[in-house]
Amino acid sequence: MKKFRAVAVTAAVLVLGLTGCTATEVAAPSPTTSRSAEAPVATPTPTPTTEPDLTAVVLSATELILVDEQGDTAALLDFHSADPAAFAEALSAAAGVDAVETTTPGGFEGAEFTTEYEWDGLLISRSYSDECLPQCQSVYLSVDGSHVAGIPIRTASGISVGDSLAEAQALGAQQTPNGWAAEPEDPALIDSESNPTRIVVLNLDEADAAIASLLASGWFLSYGGI
Repeated sequence: MKKFRAVAVTAAVLVLGLTGCTATEVAAPSPTTSRSAEAPVATPTPTPTTEPDLTAVVLSATELILVDEQGDTAALLDFHSADPAAFAEALSAAAGVDAVETTTPGGFEGAEFTTEYEWDGLLISRSYSDECLPQCQSVYLSVDGSHVAGIPIRTASGISVGDSLAEAQALGAQQTPNGWAAEPEDPALIDSESNPTRIVVLNLDEADAAIASLLASGWFLSYGGI
């Protein structure tokens, strides 16, 4: 009987010893997750600044000027002395569109020939006689659009086809005995009834509310026949 108890005690001690060896393991702390690197913020690309396109066709009572991108005169047509051919060539090159050129017999004041250069929005007509150039030539311009192949066309004060009459008046348009006009060669004579001055004629639309066309020639005066 004593022998059994000794064995039992020994077994119990063994069980306790084994139990003491099974200590609960403490889990190692998981490594701290490093903060993910932030995505780089894209730096906005600055919008390049471009110089405005200054190219324009500018009409006065005495001449037609092609202005280039720098604001300089690229070509000039004087209504009294110049052959429009050189100006037409320069304008066609700037616009990228050739003029339709025609020459027919006859013309203003009994001229022998009339040569026309026409783009969409602009007609330049020249009547002349070969034996008396440059005295016996007449240059006539008709503008019925605000652009010539994409190039703005306007008077020297900024009046364009399509502008309202009120806008044209704000830019200096005045009424003469023959109708509305702008760009007088001599502004002091625009209201004179005895001394005329050359002008750009402003034709109005049917409602007399907006500019329908611009006309110019060395012979268009602030009074008298046009």
